[in-house]
Amino acid sequence: MINDETKICENIVVWDGGSDWTPPNGYTLLPQETIFANVWAVNKEKTDYEIQKIIGQGQIGFVWDGENLNTNLEKPFFDPSRL
Repeated sequence: MINDETKICENIVVWDGGSDWTPPNGYTLLPQETIFANVWAVNKEKTDYEIQKIIGQGQIGFVWDGENLNTNLEKPFFDPSRL
């Protein structure tokens, strides 16, 4: 759930989509299966990390910009020996 004031994802809930539940006042629920997140992922060349838009990968702490969730994590150290 996104805090409407801070735009930060504060909670992740399992919800079946039923209309008998709504998020608390001041929060917006984003359906994970339809929302893209900008996350760090290994690039196609497998030489470094880059921000990639991936559906359903939002996490607590990510920031909502009105269209996508954006990682709050620093770029990971790339170690090619771990591929």
